Amino acid sequence: MIQHQPPPLVVLSLTKRLVAMNAHTGQRVWEHETGASWEGRLFVEQGLVLYSVGMGLICLDYLTGQLRWKVQLPGAVGMGDERIIVFAGCVIALGMGEAVCLNVQTGAQLWHDPFKGYGSACGAIAAPGVASQVDKHR
Repeated sequence: MIQHQPPPLVVLSLTKRLVAMNAHTGQRVWEHETGASWEGRLFVEQGLVLYSVGMGLICLDYLTGQLRWKVQLPGAVGMGDERIIVFAGCVIALGMGEAVCLNVQTGAQLWHDPFKGYGSACGAIAAPGVASQVDKHR
């Protein structure tokens, strides 16, 4: 029996639009309008496309581009160069010294910690097999 393999997709962030293309043929597979006026941060993890711009975070299905959920990040998390990882069924974001954890399936907020008094606008976030930090050597 022949199994159909989904195409290897590369996802491009083009200011107002995300575009997934077949990496072998260049064929456009799906597009999603972001409505953004500037570039955001793009992540592809565990069958999900996560796109963060401003205070918002959207989650799309990697193969179809279908919107799974969209949320506004709490506090100051989305106001700077936030770091995002997907780990243990969670999307965890760190930015401007605050952290938030969202359910990866629904986008529901599980917890938020403003870390008052810790004083870190930068920082890094890591878990086994995954890490995110700001590249200071751009």
